[in-house]
Amino acid sequence: MQTFKTQRPGQAFTRVDLMAALGAAAVAVLALLPATAHQWQASEHAVCVNNLRQVGRAVHLWTHDREGQAPSRVHVNTGGLMSHPLAGNIWVQFAWLSNQLQTPRVLVCPADPRKKAASDFGGSTDGGFANPGFRNNAVSYTLGTDADFKLPQSWLSTDRHLRSDGRAACGASLLSAVNLFSWKLHTNQPLWSNEIHGAWGNVLHFDGRVSTPADPGASTTLQLVDENGSGHFLTP
Repeated sequence: MQTFKTQRPGQAFTRVDLMAALGAAAVAVLALLPATAHQWQASEHAVCVNNLRQVGRAVHLWTHDREGQAPSRVHVNTGGLMSHPLAGNIWVQFAWLSNQLQTPRVLVCPADPRKKAASDFGGSTDGGFANPGFRNNAVSYTLGTDADFKLPQSWLSTDRHLRSDGRAACGASLLSAVNLFSWKLHTNQPLWSNEIHGAWGNVLHFDGRVSTPADPGASTTLQLVDENGSGHFLTP
């Protein structure tokens, strides 16, 4: 005669048990999401800061034999970009530093949704920085055309979502560059748009230091060489 084993109470994994286990797992995942998002943002910020430091290093290497002047402050006749017909394009400014930068990948912030990194400084369609499909589309950072080695705290570069006061000609013989007045840093005017890092952004100073001023009150280190009390930045 065939016999059947009787299952002891508590051994069966019922549908109710399954739903309870799935619910507990979902709660655990939701609890981890904020921490994971924070870690991801911190990682993006670290990469962005490192990118700006690489830009600073490239500029310093280029200026070593040029009395501390960046390409925008050196005349085209002596190897710089001042008075160059394409000098108003920030991608040309960065292309001038290609030997010092080595890779254009450092010109894109990982938190910037509108930009795509180029793979080299060539002109190929599949990743060349000089190709029309990349150029300014492969740049997340500005360049301060008034930065000077005599002013170590002057702003050499920033994240591109720096708010401006319009455009104006600047001392580097550029017809149109983003203009930031120093008075703005002492008012309640927002310094950054909300496009990349939220209400804050990174600033590369000429001495290589990167700061993260979140509001105008924390941004008193802006040093300007323009006689009108303003700084000029080329933007992508």
